[in-house]
Amino acid sequence: MRQVLLYPGEDGYWVAECPSLPGCVSQGKTRHEAITNIREAILVHQYRHGVARPVLELPAGIVDPTDATPAATAERELLEETGYRPARLELLGRVFPSSSRQSNVVHCFLALGCRRVAEPGGDPSESITLQLLGLPELRAAARRGDLPTQASLACLFLGLERLRELGLG
Repeated sequence: MRQVLLYPGEDGYWVAECPSLPGCVSQGKTRHEAITNIREAILVHQYRHGVARPVLELPAGIVDPTDATPAATAERELLEETGYRPARLELLGRVFPSSSRQSNVVHCFLALGCRRVAEPGGDPSESITLQLLGLPELRAAARRGDLPTQASLACLFLGLERLRELGLG
């Protein structure tokens, strides 16, 4: 069993910390919300031209030449698309989404202790809606086909396995 420290933060939100998992911090307007947020996934619903419809997926983006590392890209994209910043970012693995036709690589990261620090912004041409899902709802959405992209499914699988290893999933 993991210990969770729960206390009121300076900004009026409740803060939940897991000392056995460095960087695992959550916040919420209530004590219950702070604890619930430890186990929520941040997803984005956005229009994708290739399939000509909105798609639910994990936040993602292209490595810009100015990004020092794929981890820097992951943190930048999470902030731009969602307004959240992680306390801890962990590389889960790399996957080839379509190795028979493309050479691109997807770097999968687990973002822990995310806090909302800004309004979503980024590319004005992207129309993004946030969706927070608890882990049971996230698993159910994946089974229903509501997360239809290969990259999201691969990263989701790796992330859920890592959360299970950490005792959080």
